[in-house]
Order: sequence, then C-alpha cells, then structure tokens
Amino acid sequence: MEGHRGEGFAQMKKGIETPEYKTDEEVLEAAYQKALATETDKIQMEDFVKLYGEEKVAEHQKKVREMRAEFDLQDLQSDTVIEARKFGKILEAILIEQIELNEWFGAGVNTQQTTDYDDYCNGIDFLSEFRKEGMRNFLGFAVDATHGVAVIRNKLAKIRKELDQGELGQVHYFQSSDTSIMGSQRFIPKIVLALDKKHVLEVAKLWVTGQKKALSEHPIRHIFIQEIFTQLRAQLVYVEGSIANGHTELDQLKDIFSSQLQFLEQFIPEAARVPVDRSSDEGLNMIHTACDTMFVNRQSPRQAKTQEEKEAMELFLKNMEAEKRQKQERVARVQFLRNLEKRASAGDEEARSQLREINEVHLKKVA
Repeated sequence: MEGHRGEGFAQMKKGIETPEYKTDEEVLEAAYQKALATETDKIQMEDFVKLYGEEKVAEHQKKVREMRAEFDLQDLQSDTVIEARKFGKILEAILIEQIELNEWFGAGVNTQQTTDYDDYCNGIDFLSEFRKEGMRNFLGFAVDATHGVAVIRNKLAKIRKELDQGELGQVHYFQSSDTSIMGSQRFIPKIVLALDKKHVLEVAKLWVTGQKKALSEHPIRHIFIQEIFTQLRAQLVYVEGSIANGHTELDQLKDIFSSQLQFLEQFIPEAARVPVDRSSDEGLNMIHTACDTMFVNRQSPRQAKTQEEKEAMELFLKNMEAEKRQKQERVARVQFLRNLEKRASAGDEEARSQLREINEVHLKKVA
C-alpha cells in the first residue's frame, strides 16, 4: 500500500474509499491509465539480441517506430480511432489479469503480452499457454473492443489467408513460462476476442473501483470462451473443406485444430462453457456472423437458403462496404498529412502553420 504507515492504518480503520467516477469518459481514462501501467510484463526485444543479433533486433525496432508513427497519424484524424485504441488496451489488460488471477480459461494458464513487433506485424496481442499433465498448447489472441464489423472481418481474413498458405499464427519473440523455449514460435492458432463497448465499460468500472469479486464472476468470461470454440471449430471446418477439395497439404492444420479442441474441452471446465445468446453482445454476434461467412458457409446473399439468412448477409455486406469507405477516407487523410509534412520539411511556412494547428487539436483530444 502506498503512503505512510500511519495514513494506511487510518484508512484501514475508516475503510478504504472506492473511487467514484461520474461519467463514462472518466471511467475510460482511469482504466486506460491503469492498463498502461500493467505493460511492464511485456516481452522485451532487447532480451533477444544474443539470439538474433543486434542488427536484426534494431531492424525490427525501426519497423515498430515506423508503424507507430502511422498509427499516431491516424489518431490525429479521428476521435473514434483514439477511443478504439483505449478500449482495446483496457480489454487486453483486464483479460490478461483475469485469465491468470481468476482462471477465466481454466487453472494454471500463463499469459504473455507480445512485443510491439509481434503485435503490429503478426497481429497477436498476447499468448496464452495451457499446460496439463506434460502437455503444452498455445493460443494467440487479438483483442477488439468492437468498432466495426469490417475490422473483425479483416482480422479473420488474414487468418484465412494464413490457412490457405498452410500457416497459422506466429511470434518472432517468444519465451515460455518456464524459460525452456525462447525464440520464434509457429503454428499457433489465432483467435479474435471481441466485446461490445458497453460491456467493456461495465467491466472497466468494476476494475478501476476495485470490485474484484464482481469482476471475477462477470459473464463476459463465457462470451470469450464461446468465441474461442466458435473460431477453432470454424477454422477446422474451413481446413477440412479445403482438404476435401484437394488441398491435402493442410492435413497438419487439421490435426492441430482437432487436438487443440480436444485439449481445451478437457482443460476448460464444463461449467465455464455456458452457451451464450449471440445477440447479447455485439462483438460475439460479429464473430459468429464473420465465421459463418468466411469459414463455414462462404456464401453470397443469393445462395442463402432462407429470407432471414439473406437479410443478415446483406446487412453484413452493407456494413462492410460502409466501413471500407470510411477506411479509404482515413487513408486519404493520412496521405494529406504526409504531404503536409514534406512541404513543411521543405520550408513551406503555410504547411508548418497547418501542422502546428493539427498537433494542438490532437493534444487537446488526448489530454
């Protein structure tokens, strides 16, 4: 406990006061700051210099700086992007804590936040290591506090592309919990964990106000477990379909998914695998819809068997198209900023003035 012992004793006598937050914005900011403070356990690229050499590590660090600069440019253009990053960071921190502290995915699961390189370049925010009776299985997770069906679909599209190439997820910088494995790790099934923003705010408030029991027992645990099994089964169906169409080189992936499902069904307690109505959370519903569309059915609205299926598919595609346009607009704004920076570097005073104004607006947004 921070502070002097006398102050701490006085607090204990009076009862520790629970922080109060009047608005969702205050909850979001407090949870975001707490999430940033938990990042001390991330894998550090510098620890791998002996393994990969200074030149390779420096190359990856440069790539991280370049990609981070691009993300910062996007933040300048949109409050929505800034908010989405905060929601995602909060959800990731809560998940990692609860998986280990309150055994959301079963007893004895170790989690590890990946390096920024594996986050940006390989699309994995953190790894979970499941160990039981000498067996060791890994899952790689990408976290999304839902800010659009197109975002989830794009993440799943990358996973499908990897499956088509006979690959699964991989991380370049990895160290197992017992330090027996250090280096790159391949053939890791990837899972997207998505949650409605209103539910993220709900658990974030429990988190920052110290309501540990309520948080540990929160039903979003069942949402995440359902998303894990939904995606593993959908990816297995997709691989089996590809094998049936002559792609026998994917047999290895079929074996991996089959054994992973069998292992997790034994590892995760049956009581935790409670079926959840997909309509109860927007993120869960998007995961189900995207898996059905991209892995299980891969059908167009014309191929849908029922009117309900047709309407759902048409709405899904309509939302995707709208978000595609929004992405194109963001790309155009980023390009505009890059051109402005080039002009400013060349001595254009008008461009410099515009950049200063943009930076001032950005600082106000993130303050």
